[in-house]
Amino acid sequence: MGRSQSAQFVAAHDVCTHAFSISTDGWLEENILECLLHAGQFDLKTGLALGDPVTCDLNVLDTRICGGRLEVLLPQYVNPTIGM
Repeated sequence: MGRSQSAQFVAAHDVCTHAFSISTDGWLEENILECLLHAGQFDLKTGLALGDPVTCDLNVLDTRICGGRLEVLLPQYVNPTIGM
């Protein structure tokens, strides 16, 4: 999770889709996240991979401010072991 220079909160999965490095070790400028390992870049508004070496998009999560709190909408997770 981070905050862009335009003061918007962004939340994304913290693993680069190219070489599985930690995304938060990289740089955030405006809405562009650059991975520290191989300089792959992602648009954090859309998750779109912006060119080599990354070819797979990054999962970006919706955020909102509600009652003065930052909320992140997490994807629905179904635990396959429940009910077994």
